[in-house]
Amino acid sequence: MGSSDDSKPIARVHEYQRQKFADELSNYKEFGEPETIDTGWGEGRLSTYTASGSFGSSIYGYRITLITSKYQWNVTCQCPTKREFDAYKDVFRRVVSSTGR
Repeated sequence: MGSSDDSKPIARVHEYQRQKFADELSNYKEFGEPETIDTGWGEGRLSTYTASGSFGSSIYGYRITLITSKYQWNVTCQCPTKREFDAYKDVFRRVVSSTGR
């Protein structure tokens, strides 16, 4: 993190959740900076990640944080192969962006 958006509550919650995911998923790694996404709930954050799956496999996915004045949603969209993730990632983004609308 390194932008002026880092001090926003959504950025701080998303960063906190990153550490929780890293503690729970083996070999958890995020790529690039978190992206700002627009939803019906307002501004959210999305990160792309990989981690180790079962029996030596890998998982590929998005980690998304959405917050309102009352609720926090931590959404995970993941696939067992990079090929599947590449095929479905645009659908995942559309579904998440449509929440709260």
